Amino acid sequence: MFERGSLGNLVDGRTSEGRYIRSLERALVEHLGGADAITVPQRLLVERAVRLQLQMHLIDAKMRDGTATPHDGRTYGGMLSALRLTLRELGLKAAAPKAPSLAEVLAEIAAASGDGRAP
Repeated sequence: MFERGSLGNLVDGRTSEGRYIRSLERALVEHLGGADAITVPQRLLVERAVRLQLQMHLIDAKMRDGTATPHDGRTYGGMLSALRLTLRELGLKAAAPKAPSLAEVLAEIAAASGDGRAP
């Protein structure tokens, strides 16, 4: 059932769309803990999210080249909402704050000590 992942039989994996789908799918699966940790419902949601994102990507191209219609705009809004809800269901969380580097920690300590030098 999931042999071709989000590609299904719709897209040739060698095309730019196919590579985009594989890249996005890989990122989402890794976000969920990897292929061994993902459940069937999560796999279905990943496939749906990837397909929604691809459709939105294609409408973005139409908007850039000026061929988008008012219907495309309304469709885009609906797909954006569906994607948001799908990602929420998958467990979309904010990225953890970046840990400060050693240089930043030393600079902070130096600033706090008032002499401008690192300990």
